[in-house]
Amino acid sequence: MGNLVYGLGGFFYASHSTMVLPIFIGTMLGLIFIIGSACAFNNVYDMDIDSLMKRTQDRPMVKREISKQKALIFATFLGVLGFACLWFLSSKTAFWAGVFAFFMYVVAYTMWTKRQSVWGTFTGSLSGAVPVLMGYVAITDSITTEIIFIYVMCVIWQMPHSYGIAIFRLDDYKKAEINVLPVVKGLTTTRNSIMFHISAFVALLSIFGYMGYMHPIGLLFILSLSLYWLFVAVFSFKEETQEKWAKKIFFQSIFIVVVLSLCLGFNGILIDL
Repeated sequence: MGNLVYGLGGFFYASHSTMVLPIFIGTMLGLIFIIGSACAFNNVYDMDIDSLMKRTQDRPMVKREISKQKALIFATFLGVLGFACLWFLSSKTAFWAGVFAFFMYVVAYTMWTKRQSVWGTFTGSLSGAVPVLMGYVAITDSITTEIIFIYVMCVIWQMPHSYGIAIFRLDDYKKAEINVLPVVKGLTTTRNSIMFHISAFVALLSIFGYMGYMHPIGLLFILSLSLYWLFVAVFSFKEETQEKWAKKIFFQSIFIVVVLSLCLGFNGILIDL
């Protein structure tokens, strides 16, 4: 659902808040099926570590409710269906954006950096931010400066979002020996990284608005919420309640990305007022 919100924001930002139904249907279906495929491949590959983590130990693959063979067939079917939707019903640029996202999530993140490197979170963010890019290029069929800004903002947004999860699920990551930042570098370094990335998000958002890519009303709204997010990160931290603080960062991040997507999606309407 979160990825669809991203995709909707990018799509309606590019279409100036108007509906282009055939492209919309093809893009959203392609996005849904490719995400489903990537997650299914992830569940197959991560069976061993998923069984060690509380939040993933009830997944069907861990409980042996689905065989590996059937899961791989299902994952492949969804992937083929998703890429076909993008190729025939969306745009060629959206198709290649989907290829990039799939490769980064399944190969670069799941099979490589997730277990071996503290950079796994960043690798995952490169794929996680693609839906907004895919929604945009479904309409434009080209990469522009404004979507580069939006994509980079969404990559940066995912870092504190993911680090928040890593802190309040720290025991899980330790059991599974996944080298997320809090496990490798500790809480202080992770908190500093969270504050840095939120600050970078706010700065990039400000530049995005200054360059005229977002209506002042939408910009003011999302910028105010982002500054509050930074305030929470800087001033609400207490060592004895670090888990509560991390959950604040996480839930605030979800609110931020929903509002950002809404501001992008309704940008055309605001401009026409």
